[in-house]
Amino acid sequence: MLDLFVAEARNVCHADGGTLYVLKDKQLYFKIVQNQSMNIFMGGDSGHSNTLPAISIDENKISAHCAKHKEVIQAEDIYHDQQFDFSSTIQYDAEMGYKTHGMLAIPMLDRRNQAVGVLQLINPTDPKTGEAARFEKNQIEIIYSLASQAAVAVENIHSQEQIARKNAAFKRFVPTEFISHLGKKKLRKLNWARPPRNLCQFYFPIFAPLLLCPSSSPRKKPLTF
Repeated sequence: MLDLFVAEARNVCHADGGTLYVLKDKQLYFKIVQNQSMNIFMGGDSGHSNTLPAISIDENKISAHCAKHKEVIQAEDIYHDQQFDFSSTIQYDAEMGYKTHGMLAIPMLDRRNQAVGVLQLINPTDPKTGEAARFEKNQIEIIYSLASQAAVAVENIHSQEQIARKNAAFKRFVPTEFISHLGKKKLRKLNWARPPRNLCQFYFPIFAPLLLCPSSSPRKKPLTF
């Protein structure tokens, strides 16, 4: 899904490349990387994993500053920009035979106005001439809206991951006998992420014989809950 936000943002300003970073523990992680002219598509549903190193938000990078201060930033010529450190981009250009000129970084803000990532675009072009262009105000407004929608999507993904972790952790502590005791109908109704308060009523029939007859259990120590 996140691939679509990057692709649509690129289409708005006819940008050659786009990157979506996800912010976690003060680090920006590359989630999606797209570059049309170089045929590079990594992360998301592309099938190609992304192994690029994370960026600390304390670095003097345009994406880091964007995430840290929640500001929209445009650099029209990165080779002559004195505000941010573009050395890694310039080095990448030299190695790949590419030329990055314009760059736009937009913060992805969630419902609480907290930055959860950055949407970054490079090399906008004029659709009529194909020549290098700048990011126009109306384009930035549309891309900002797309970045907000992407932020909600990232927030939802994080919520689903948290629920999955809770489910996995809870299931590790639930014995097979408990699953069998519930049966399929009750199991489907049970919310693993938020177990019922009266869970003990299910456990008691399972563990009662062991509590009443400790000798029947192979454990040397009494059961603890």
